[in-house]
Amino acid sequence: MRFTSLIAGLLLTGCAASDLAAIDRDVTDGSASIWRFDDHVDTIRDLSCPEGVSYRSAQPLQITAKDIAAEAATSPSAYMSGISIGGAWHLTSDNEEFGGLSGIAILPSGTLLAVSDDGKFIEIGLDAGTATPDGTGSLAFLRDTDGQIFPNKRAADAEGLVVEGGIALVSFEQDHRVHAYDLGQCGAAAHAVEVVKLDKVVGGNVLRPNGGAEALALAGESLVAGFEVHQSTGSPYGEVREDGTLSNFARTVQPGTYVLTGMDIVGDLTARVFRAYDPARGPRAIDRVLKGTEPKRN
Repeated sequence: MRFTSLIAGLLLTGCAASDLAAIDRDVTDGSASIWRFDDHVDTIRDLSCPEGVSYRSAQPLQITAKDIAAEAATSPSAYMSGISIGGAWHLTSDNEEFGGLSGIAILPSGTLLAVSDDGKFIEIGLDAGTATPDGTGSLAFLRDTDGQIFPNKRAADAEGLVVEGGIALVSFEQDHRVHAYDLGQCGAAAHAVEVVKLDKVVGGNVLRPNGGAEALALAGESLVAGFEVHQSTGSPYGEVREDGTLSNFARTVQPGTYVLTGMDIVGDLTARVFRAYDPARGPRAIDRVLKGTEPKRN
């Protein structure tokens, strides 16, 4: 299951959240079809592991995990309605390249894979018996379509992550796009394959460089992207078309200055992370799980 693309180190069980109802449905007419994983998987494998490129292991990484579940459990009950904390950790490493984790997913091996906002894949080992970080990990730089490490932060700003069949789909902001990496065949040597160049206009507004597709998920075979911006009091999301526009466009509902930064879809469950920040209160997050189809209105 891909449920941990939501948050690093916090495991949830949840119930339906009525205030996640989508509003302001705004399906834009377009001739482009919806991007589907099964239509592109063979091409991704061919291009991400081209002839002459062999599997390369990631660099080993030691990770220290501080258990903060007890601290997290002291949150007011109003903020914990419908969920229970399965575990929470503060992760650190002596390797200065570690940090800035964004999207995260569970691999078939049971370990966690994350992307960082400066262009790295970071794997976090978990103990099979306790599902807690075991101190091991690995690090590899994301590569461009030519197999080269990204030259700067603008190109490397990875945010959302979903893994399917050994292929990692990664969304980037600043240069708004989605790339695919065949980690199963080529590991750290995998070349980027451009999945789609996302349209810079979402819901009638031009995306800011730092307001891109932080939330990424697969709904069946369709790719769903959600954006770290406020539009009509909510954050926009929708299924990604081949031309980078959105189909089945909708907006979430969340309080105050919170914006959508994480999403996962498993069967009829949709989970999202909303994040806010201000200097006085610091970073804050809301984690929500919805069962069934969201109500939409035109």
